[in-house]
Amino acid sequence: MLHGVILYGSVDDNAEYDARVEIFSDTDSNVFESSFNRLTTTRMEHTYEIMFNKPLPLQSSKQYIVSLQLTGPPTKIGSGGKSDCVNEGVTFHFKNVDGSKTTVEKGQLPGLLFTVMKKKPSSGASVKTKSLR
Repeated sequence: MLHGVILYGSVDDNAEYDARVEIFSDTDSNVFESSFNRLTTTRMEHTYEIMFNKPLPLQSSKQYIVSLQLTGPPTKIGSGGKSDCVNEGVTFHFKNVDGSKTTVEKGQLPGLLFTVMKKKPSSGASVKTKSLR
């Protein structure tokens, strides 16, 4: 389940941003989740969480696009990103999207906030929340 994203904060002192995050499938234009937030950042905090209104169930082997529209002054960016990240037995494969300023190598989104449902042998499921950074 995808709960939200992590994004970088302001380069300067306090700054305000309007952030819209949308998740959709790359095979159609259906928006699965959209979240709008007004975000106030400081130079001291490096990253911020944007949570969705409800968790988004992800399907294995299906591709999704995370779209971030951020309005405000310049922000910090990350570099040295990886195409594949494995966390809690889940592999996330990242690829560049034409027309995007964020690439696999550098960009604005350093992490995803997700949970992995693991079945226990004798009872229901347990939940582990992870941040992929």
